[in-house]
Amino acid sequence: MKKINLLFLVFLLTWISPRISAQTVVYDDSDSPFTILASPVSVLTPNGGESWAVGSSQNIIWSTTGTVGDVNIDYSTNSGSNWVSVATNTANDGTFTWTVPNTPSTACLIRVREIDGSPTDWSDAVFTITTSTVETMLIS
Repeated sequence: MKKINLLFLVFLLTWISPRISAQTVVYDDSDSPFTILASPVSVLTPNGGESWAVGSSQNIIWSTTGTVGDVNIDYSTNSGSNWVSVATNTANDGTFTWTVPNTPSTACLIRVREIDGSPTDWSDAVFTITTSTVETMLIS
């Protein structure tokens, strides 16, 4: 009888053990479908790969969805570690003409954000500010 009880106990432990350890995994599924919305602000130009010459006049272009008020525009020459103001409280009309400053760099970004700081978007990849049109042609 002890041998049968021992075999039963071994069988029971072998059968239950994986089920007990499987219960330690926790997960949850959504109760209903959901949609991931795009950012209400999207920088379109420059959005990566452009070369803009110092002193040239360039259009910063963005789009918005929903209700977005006036915007601030900033640029970075170090991949977003620091930002410098281009324009503050400018109309959210989707375009701003910028005279490119004398800050040559290959790691530039543009950021457009509603004046309270959110929503915000910046260039998807870096662009270049060059010192001359000859250099711009060589980089392109």
